[in-house]
Amino acid sequence: MSPVRTGEFRRDRVNQTGNQFPRGAFSFTGLATQNPAATANTGNGFADFMLGLNRDASGSLGLAVAQLRASRQYYYVDDSWKVTSRLTLSLGLRYEFSPPYVHKHDGLLNVEILDPFDQNRRPTVVRPGSGDFYEGIPFRYPSNVRVARDGRLGDALVGSDYNDFGPRLGLAYSPAPSWSLRAGVGVFYVQDIGNARYDMSRNLSKRRNDISNNDFPNLNLDAPFASLGTVVINTPLILSNNIGRRTPYVTQYLLNIQRELGKGTVLEVGYTGNQGHKLERFRNYNMPLPGPGDVQARRPYPELGVIQMTDGVVNSNYHALAARFQQRMGTQLTTLVSYTYSKAIDTGSAIRTHGGDTDFPQDNYDIKKTARSVSNFDQQHRFVTSLLWQVPFGKGQRWLQSGVLSHIVGGWQTGNIVTYRTGLPYTVTNGIDAANVGGPGGQYPNRTSAPLEPPGGRDPVRYFNPAAFARIAPFTYGDVGRNSMRGPEAFSLDFSLMKKIPMPVEGHELQFRFEAFNFPNRPNFGLPTASVTSATFAQITSTNTSMRELQFSLKYVF
Repeated sequence: MSPVRTGEFRRDRVNQTGNQFPRGAFSFTGLATQNPAATANTGNGFADFMLGLNRDASGSLGLAVAQLRASRQYYYVDDSWKVTSRLTLSLGLRYEFSPPYVHKHDGLLNVEILDPFDQNRRPTVVRPGSGDFYEGIPFRYPSNVRVARDGRLGDALVGSDYNDFGPRLGLAYSPAPSWSLRAGVGVFYVQDIGNARYDMSRNLSKRRNDISNNDFPNLNLDAPFASLGTVVINTPLILSNNIGRRTPYVTQYLLNIQRELGKGTVLEVGYTGNQGHKLERFRNYNMPLPGPGDVQARRPYPELGVIQMTDGVVNSNYHALAARFQQRMGTQLTTLVSYTYSKAIDTGSAIRTHGGDTDFPQDNYDIKKTARSVSNFDQQHRFVTSLLWQVPFGKGQRWLQSGVLSHIVGGWQTGNIVTYRTGLPYTVTNGIDAANVGGPGGQYPNRTSAPLEPPGGRDPVRYFNPAAFARIAPFTYGDVGRNSMRGPEAFSLDFSLMKKIPMPVEGHELQFRFEAFNFPNRPNFGLPTASVTSATFAQITSTNTSMRELQFSLKYVF
């Protein structure tokens, strides 16, 4: 007999009652065609497929259709007051009213948690409107899950924030003709309108999964599911938003001093910073504390699974010292050099984070303790310089304004941009749920006494010393911090060359352009694999920029 083969077959499948299961998946493992007396390596997955006998079947019970809508209002008033010929003040006040979205057909579910630490006050899954909670819903929750559709949370299931006032203050002062000073402070509100709002509609798109009987296969493509009728979703996962949501906001401030050093030469030095409050990130409620035993039984509310909440619990701050030097030498040469020294700190860099960070904190009940660190996007040093040079030959330039030679050597322009930044932070993770809280999430390992620097120095094969980290002991959290590691630095040089060819018709010209990106062909390595359980732990397996790219273009301008 041939070895066992496994396969997966996906399609929209109509079940025995005529209902459609979108995004269906059916697997064929060789179970139906194996020898019952000697099961090892006797079945054939493709033979199961030809017979239409699937090992398991899964499919969405419905599709989440988020027909969300909201009306927003913004009001503002501002004024500029020229106190003296050298001093100008700008004052402003902005008010925003951005109510949460409502669904056209009450297609939202949220969870009301009166007190996440009070087990005597059970959470309630709430639907907008009034009447039957399960109206038009293709599934049911077990009887011990509390549900309500009585208008208690309004149509949006999230409260409105009426306190979004944003004052602004600006100052411009010129003590001398070659000096200028600018300062400002303002409050700005942050409105994330992405998947976090859509998630409450996704609660209506549950999945079912049926597994065939081992001894007497009972699932096939004509009847892929073992039971008919309404599906009961046990210990459901709930995607929620904090019902008392306050609008996230950032207070920004800056101070810049600019000095003209000579004709066409300017030096600017400044400080900029911000403070963020009530910023949002994912947070899991209904998580047990680390410990032995069945996870579900140890949850605060064992009738429910994880309650994934978008919660405004993040505070952040950013401080930066920036310097910029710009010089223009007539119309031929322009140079710009800028440098930024900065630090960004937060307890969560986004609702859904980017590479190197984790979506969930290690301890969902103490985010400040386990998640505060440098931000996922923190760049301690950043240097950018650019140069643009127009050759001084040809029509309208200093030399060779006419003649055949002017057409050959004139009209050329070249430029380049050089960028350098220090490495981005990333988090080393434990890889498995050693804490036994219901998922690896953001669990971190422990730090050992071994040095971080690998023997022989860093390279992509071993970017840090794997022995510096160890898996956590069962039923504990690790002591390694979030974003405590730094990835490789990045450097790039982009180059361009352009030739302008005048056409006989006035105002028409032909432009030939050559551009090279990452001109030195330098590999800018990505972040190393940071999961302790991975076979490539501490190895870099990707780059975060492309290798050298060359392109030519021809453009007719009229």
